[in-house]
Amino acid sequence: MIALEIDGPEGTIGREEMTLERDQPQLFRAWGRRAPDGGWPGGAWSGTVTHLRGGTVLDSRRVDARLP
Repeated sequence: MIALEIDGPEGTIGREEMTLERDQPQLFRAWGRRAPDGGWPGGAWSGTVTHLRGGTVLDSRRVDARLP
């Protein structure tokens, strides 16, 4: 399973979990949300992707960004 999560200055924007149907050495998945009226708030943002198998975390990566 792959779990994607986006966190903003006001908390978690969303989380999506996707089951992998077969073994794949490479995989591309995307997920997101439309910007609210007035745009996203400034501050610290992060995106995390976690690869799990049977409830065990195999790997996880986090990317941090700051919006003005």
